[in-house]
Amino acid sequence: MAQARRLTEKAYVRAVEDAWSRVRGRAVVLSPREFELVAGWRRRGISLALVLEALAHQTRRASRRGGSRSLAALSPAVEAAWEAVAGGRSAALVPVAAALRPDPLLAWRRRAAEQADTGIGRLLARLLAEADRGVSAAELDIALDAEILAAADPALRAAAEAAAEAALAPFRGRMSEPELARTRSRATTDHLRAACALPRLTLV
Repeated sequence: MAQARRLTEKAYVRAVEDAWSRVRGRAVVLSPREFELVAGWRRRGISLALVLEALAHQTRRASRRGGSRSLAALSPAVEAAWEAVAGGRSAALVPVAAALRPDPLLAWRRRAAEQADTGIGRLLARLLAEADRGVSAAELDIALDAEILAAADPALRAAAEAAAEAALAPFRGRMSEPELARTRSRATTDHLRAACALPRLTLV
């Protein structure tokens, strides 16, 4: 885990970008959203070796189904590998962990119970009630994205906004203002989700 933090963000992201380029069979430049996804793995201490192993394993599986077009679609394999290693299991169990990845809605339920008296806790309680009534995972993700900023503690919100600005700095000259605003909003939401341990229920 310490290895992930020793690598600079640029070196870590470039290594994943190179691996993804080999998978795709052409040079690939990560989108701002993909950059933030990969940088988030580094910030959490996920080792580069674990990320590359998980990507290789999942890519082999995807190739039998015609290949994967999205780096984000491979993210569950990285998360499952991280859960296996963080839980004290061998990285050799990554394929098993990927197949048995727990329902991310369970993380929402744990956070709702832990923070019942906070804005985030009340928001989650309402969304989980909607989930129990059959609202889809995609709709729940959209609702959480739309409301998490307002529900978050102001200090946490400010930290997420600052982190999003810093992550997007390299892309400023390459994006239009509307695209930058959309990406900034998504990155801020992603930072808040990570800080609150609220994974996405879908990969949209």
